Amino acid sequence: MLNRYTIGAFNRLYYKVSGFRSKSEGKQRIHYNKFFFPLDNIRNWNRLYGRKGFVQYQFVVPTQSGYEAVKGVLEEISKCGKGSFLSVLKKFGSANDNYLSFPMEGYTLALDFKYEENLLPLLSRLDDMVIDFGGRIYLAKDSRMSESTFKKSYPKWQQFSQLRSKLGATNRFNSMQSQRLGL
Repeated sequence: MLNRYTIGAFNRLYYKVSGFRSKSEGKQRIHYNKFFFPLDNIRNWNRLYGRKGFVQYQFVVPTQSGYEAVKGVLEEISKCGKGSFLSVLKKFGSANDNYLSFPMEGYTLALDFKYEENLLPLLSRLDDMVIDFGGRIYLAKDSRMSESTFKKSYPKWQQFSQLRSKLGATNRFNSMQSQRLGL
């Protein structure tokens, strides 16, 4: 059900019925929920992606490479004929010192893709691009990242593993994801 034509029609209809106005039509205040959370008004919106659902892909890249990285990722997606029907771009402030923390000072982009078998090779190429720009993939939204991508992008992974071992939590604090990522 999701394709460039239906999404284009949805965006035009949503703009028309949402009450948003262009600058030429004058300013108007609206509640932030209506602006920032439009899908909350659509019941079972996730079913629009079909029976196989969707994959959310989120990465962060440092400020200095942000523009080039985001542009490159979007061009690669477009070149493959894919598209994200829901995207969120944010600027992050300073990073913290947690071993497996995702945020770093820079830009994060979250993209929702309809799940299709030929999506996975694209996401692997995007992983490589993100790593080349000094970024990383969001662990909380990961379902397919490779061990090498993880270890290249989370430099404190060994410290996390050592702490987990020291605390005797290796077998207690364990998941299919941690096994896949070599933790």
